[in-house]
Amino acid sequence: MKWLIVAGLLLSLAGCGGGDGGATQEAVPPSVNATGVWNGFIPSVNQANSPVPETSSSSVSITLNQSGASLSGNYFASTGAFGDIAGTISGNNIDVNIALTRESCSGTLTGTGVINKPVTGHATMEFHVSGFSTCGGNEDDIAYLTQVAVPPLSHP
Repeated sequence: MKWLIVAGLLLSLAGCGGGDGGATQEAVPPSVNATGVWNGFIPSVNQANSPVPETSSSSVSITLNQSGASLSGNYFASTGAFGDIAGTISGNNIDVNIALTRESCSGTLTGTGVINKPVTGHATMEFHVSGFSTCGGNEDDIAYLTQVAVPPLSHP
């Protein structure tokens, strides 16, 4: 009898761990609306191009437009960085590329964020930005943002 129980357990476990070996994970549909203006700050900015490293606060503003899972918009930081955003949203996670477009501050940054939408109040986002810019050098910062402007809902 014991060997029947053990054999049954082994057979049931054999079908549990294999997966199909080559399937790709499907994208998760957006669970929040990221469209709007997001304002916030980076608590400390290390000015890599400065002869004496400084620590200060930097403000950040992001404008996002969402169409399905696609994101576009603009990025602005008080360091002088300004650029165009293109990316995606999956669930409540965003993943974007930022092409800095000012002559005095060019470069490419990547950004990832997690949006928290409470039942009441404004949505917030922890936004990690990294890359290189001519106005900030190597960037690796976390911005804390609040969705301050949301377009009105459209009615059919």
